[in-house]
Amino acid sequence: MCILVGGPTLFISLNGKAQPFELHPYCGPCPLSRRDNDTPIAVGREPKGFFDAIERWELGGKQTVGDFCVVPEWCRECSGSGRKVEHVGGRTYLDQGPCEKCNGTRLTK
Repeated sequence: MCILVGGPTLFISLNGKAQPFELHPYCGPCPLSRRDNDTPIAVGREPKGFFDAIERWELGGKQTVGDFCVVPEWCRECSGSGRKVEHVGGRTYLDQGPCEKCNGTRLTK
């Protein structure tokens, strides 16, 4: 499959390094090679944690400073789920509503 991307190249912090990507209007984020910032990385070979960082960036309001994305951290109280759960036993959990710390936004403030 060939995806012709265009537009500005953005950078997101990933494992302590700046990972370039383009945000395609139809197909979504497309990671680019760190060597030349123009070559798309094949589907399934994106860096580990790339889409997790993109999800946090989108939930945080897609804030940028220049070409760099501002990526907030997941809430540690609810582990990024936005819900407060109590372990009852085995594989059973009781949902106790939205997380009190992040109010269900899944991100730290």
